[in-house]
Amino acid sequence: MTVAIGVDIGGTKIAAGLVSESGELLKRESEPTPEDSTKIPSIVADLAERLAGDEKVVGIGIGAAGFTSTDRTTVRFAPNIDWVDEPLAEQISSLIDLPVVVENDANAAAWAEHECGAGRATSEMLFIALGTGLGAGLILRNTLYRGHEGFAGEAGHLTVVIDGRAC
Repeated sequence: MTVAIGVDIGGTKIAAGLVSESGELLKRESEPTPEDSTKIPSIVADLAERLAGDEKVVGIGIGAAGFTSTDRTTVRFAPNIDWVDEPLAEQISSLIDLPVVVENDANAAAWAEHECGAGRATSEMLFIALGTGLGAGLILRNTLYRGHEGFAGEAGHLTVVIDGRAC
């Protein structure tokens, strides 16, 4: 069976799952997010190795809180983790020798929901992610809409209380 590994790097935990081609979650593992962000790639590689076992893994998809590069290799800025222009795909790939794609966590969740969840029957949807922060992913015409520089749908820095505290 061909499988992939999905990883969610959040402000409090790193969650990973082994996923079938149909989107079925086969196994899961997690570790707390360390305060030292330089340890994250090795934690992700370790989680991936534990999940993979003897399965044929085709790659790793990373959902990271923050802004990601348009080529989906780098975290340009993460509000909850000390990252600025962090080459995350390269760091993880060098440890585990698998292709790695990095996407904003809310965008990744929106695409998963569109392909395998409640959004399957629609070509347009807005996904709201509530966790350590607030994020959103936007699907338009069956395509993940990233917008200019990949920041479309990013709702986490909006003032929601009139005259409230600015971001």
